[in-house]
Amino acid sequence: MRLFVAICFPEDVKDQLAGIVKDLSDQAAGNFTRRENFHLTLAFLGETPRLRAIQAAMKQVEGSGAFSMELANLGRFRRTGGDIYWMGISPCPPLAALQKRLAKALQGAGFSLEERAFSPHLTLGREVRPRADFDRDTFSGAMPRLKVPVEKICLMESRREAGVLVYREVSSIKL
Repeated sequence: MRLFVAICFPEDVKDQLAGIVKDLSDQAAGNFTRRENFHLTLAFLGETPRLRAIQAAMKQVEGSGAFSMELANLGRFRRTGGDIYWMGISPCPPLAALQKRLAKALQGAGFSLEERAFSPHLTLGREVRPRADFDRDTFSGAMPRLKVPVEKICLMESRREAGVLVYREVSSIKL
């Protein structure tokens, strides 16, 4: 199974994000994130059969406390063939602490995680090629700031079904 641990968003936040993606896709070509796939990755684990070990590591952060985070601003990672466009996460100490505790628990269970610093962001689209008249700063300034309640984290499976990327919640724990 191809697995990752994430924060999943409530339906109303997904609706707002879908609106932002629609506005972006009206001004650019690309491969845009589908509404049902919006999430914030805390730890990518890749192909592994060690489901119980992941769930045990997640239990170590259970009950650590719910919090809110804010999604704001448009960013991009430059790529040949089209950029990755994303929505940023405002500085959020509880989010950073949660990710750090989760990563430590997963590493303690023998999982290798990315070594680069945690840089929380929500991918809106890949291979994005905006129209010539697209003004990223103007678009970003017009985007709503979205407050997101974080009450649980989810173990997610990633797979392709009929060529479409599908994420399925395997289990979750309450914060």
